[in-house]
Amino acid sequence: MKFSPANPGFYARRVEVTIRRQLLGKASAGITVTDAEVDAALEKSRKRFNLTWEQFVEEQKKKGETVEEAKAMLRTELAHEKWLRTEVNSKFTAATEAELRSIYEKDKSKYGASFEESKDAIIKKRDGRVKQQLERQILDELRKKANVKTFLPEQK
Repeated sequence: MKFSPANPGFYARRVEVTIRRQLLGKASAGITVTDAEVDAALEKSRKRFNLTWEQFVEEQKKKGETVEEAKAMLRTELAHEKWLRTEVNSKFTAATEAELRSIYEKDKSKYGASFEESKDAIIKKRDGRVKQQLERQILDELRKKANVKTFLPEQK
């Protein structure tokens, strides 16, 4: 996709990514990410793309980046994730048994198994949804505190 006014959806997403990075950059300023954490994340990424170390280095060169620059960017992203995960976890509450049963009863046919057999799947789905909502709320709070305003057309 080209970055152009002819493609406003792409432009709006890029603006949102930039705003998110700036907000999280300020919020996560005191977060420490160790070299071991950076190396582990780099290794995970390298393996996910099935690259040897030499291939990874070559890919960085193609992007006009050194491995050290890639590590610095990764360290920043990990600090953002660490801060956000800590904030989400501090506000997160586990579902009660009654809530889980209610979720099950609403969609019983979808699970095709008893409540007990479906419980882990229900918890995983519910927790993921709740954590996403918390993440959006936290980011919205950061935007509000920073008085962020964008003047892009509404996306349909």
